[in-house]
Amino acid sequence: MMQVKLHLTSGKRTYLTLIPIDGDADLFVLLSPDETVENAKFKSTSPALETERIMLPAQQRDCDAIAVVRAETQTRFVLFATWVSSQLTLTPQKRVVIAVDAYEILGSGDALLVAITLRNATPAWYEFTLKCEGDLLKKANLPNRFILGPKGEQYIGWVVLSPTSKLVVSAERTKRSDAFLIADIVSRAIVGTALSPNLAIVLDDLLEDLEPLMPVADALRRGDWKKAGSILISVIRKNPKTLTALHSLLTRSGIRIPKDLLNTKIGLGLGSVSAVITAIGAMKAPQKEEVIISAQ
Repeated sequence: MMQVKLHLTSGKRTYLTLIPIDGDADLFVLLSPDETVENAKFKSTSPALETERIMLPAQQRDCDAIAVVRAETQTRFVLFATWVSSQLTLTPQKRVVIAVDAYEILGSGDALLVAITLRNATPAWYEFTLKCEGDLLKKANLPNRFILGPKGEQYIGWVVLSPTSKLVVSAERTKRSDAFLIADIVSRAIVGTALSPNLAIVLDDLLEDLEPLMPVADALRRGDWKKAGSILISVIRKNPKTLTALHSLLTRSGIRIPKDLLNTKIGLGLGSVSAVITAIGAMKAPQKEEVIISAQ
């Protein structure tokens, strides 16, 4: 066991990181003389060869703590501390559509290294777009846009955030997301299977032929599932290319059904899944939502 004095700076959070070279060591921080390794509030006990991290909240005054490294086996490691003046900020804090899971990896000065996962917190479909502001953030290899279905999520990776950089995330109901909404409803009705909420398929070549189906999505958003069903049936009967495009979208999404059978079952109506359609169509989620992720 090794003990190291750790200085905690007033008004700043402290990151303590142990990077193992070999062996297995655990990390603890004792904030008071009464604390022991056994009852330490702040500790990190990952498996061998995994990085140990502890983040301490900002202190009201300068003080000293004790960092304890306990070796479970013979081990070598690098132990370092950084002090951070900024905190991860989400604006606005209250949102309906966009949920952000952010795990702080490391911080120094006023910059944070954060692993971010974005989630769609609604039972609707949205197209997410990302806009990076700030030199460091612009160099990150982030996805430009993607579609997320009900409760879907997208891990976008590690990003560096500071007061001079921010990540702007928008979620909007677009023609692309409406196409997936309609395909999802049809799949639920005919095959009994919902589309995966994390689909990553090419859709642009189908959009023109799927355009006549957009009024179906409008009716679903208003909660009028009867009108949505009648529009769907009417459009499919009048537009063979739209049926082909819808069939192609379902096929690319992993739903296998012959096109003739798809046409026949759509013609029978969607009453059997009216409860599902009503629940999705009546959802009062906004047309668009935006959140700014930064370090302040």
